[in-house]
Amino acid sequence: MLSAKAKAAATKALALDDSLGEAHASLACALDLYGWDWETAETEYKLAIKPKSRLRDRSSLVRLAFDLDGAE
Repeated sequence: MLSAKAKAAATKALALDDSLGEAHASLACALDLYGWDWETAETEYKLAIKPKSRLRDRSSLVRLAFDLDGAE
């Protein structure tokens, strides 16, 4: 249930403003942790950290993405 709500909220935020890095990050986490849709999650992570997104703390998101994927 939480994953559906998280995915819906992130999708709604992106419909309002596709440049919201936090929304892309939230959708990526929902897809990664709950949906096990790693390919789409990776795309969303990349959109969250791209230079024109309005994400304030890119370095934390990159560390989170690597931690979730088990990379070092």
